[in-house]
Amino acid sequence: MAAQSKSSKKSGKGKTGSPNSELAAAQEAIKNLRATVAKLEKSVGKLENKLEKRVAELQRDAKKLRSSAERAGKSAVKTAKDVGKSAAKSAKDAGKSARNVAAPKPAAAKPAAAKPAAAKPAAAKPAAPKPAAAKPAAAEKVEVVPVQNAPKSELTVAQLKAAARTQGVAGYSRMTKAQLVSALKA
Repeated sequence: MAAQSKSSKKSGKGKTGSPNSELAAAQEAIKNLRATVAKLEKSVGKLENKLEKRVAELQRDAKKLRSSAERAGKSAVKTAKDVGKSAAKSAKDAGKSARNVAAPKPAAAKPAAAKPAAAKPAAAKPAAPKPAAAKPAAAEKVEVVPVQNAPKSELTVAQLKAAARTQGVAGYSRMTKAQLVSALKA
């Protein structure tokens, strides 16, 4: 008996029992660990398959988005070019109409009997709207009346502003009529 207790002390386990039972328990633990490893390997395989499918799906989506963005970019460039062309054409047309208005042909150059006025139908063609001019309309010219000669209260705001401009009054464009009159009296 002393030999058995020495051998159990040498193994360092301090368990009471036969070496056969310990071996059987170790083999059972190894068997359980191998089964667990097999299950984990199977789960890893399934997860890898899912991951591959998801990666492929995301790559397809990315490709679709790239092509969609490319089409949208091309469409935006085309639209910008079209808008630029139409703006340039409108500006060109406005320039032509402005030149035609600015330099009308003299009436003497047209023969008087070329088109009788009575021959035209009354409403044959509705007037087409004119394109917006590229430049703002010129401000109406205001006649500057000498301020000393006329009573200031009888002058219009435009005349008072013109007089204030000529006299160098600061901020005249934002002043009311009463403020302009008092500024010009000073």
